[in-house]
Amino acid sequence: MTTPTELIKRARIRLEWLETRWEADDEVEVFTAVVDALEAARAKTVSTEAELAALPVGSVIRDRYGDVLELRGSLWCGYESRPMPTDYVARKWLPATILFAPTETEGN
Repeated sequence: MTTPTELIKRARIRLEWLETRWEADDEVEVFTAVVDALEAARAKTVSTEAELAALPVGSVIRDRYGDVLELRGSLWCGYESRPMPTDYVARKWLPATILFAPTETEGN
């Protein structure tokens, strides 16, 4: 089975070839958009305290045990756990998958 990372790598190689074909301009544009969307949709992970600390307030992660935590203020809060500081979460619960990270434009 091909992983998303392998698929993206293969697609980028194919895209380089397509870009050498002048008659493939429309195909290159569409193919580039598809590969970019696939790469953007791929699950992002955090594995260090620095990466975890860089996430904005409101971010939601699934830790290595499958529990979901949300960053509220300076603490990570989960359904079945007490609020925890970033350094504790990093030591005990990483790596984690980022389920949601708000952007500057959200909520405006």
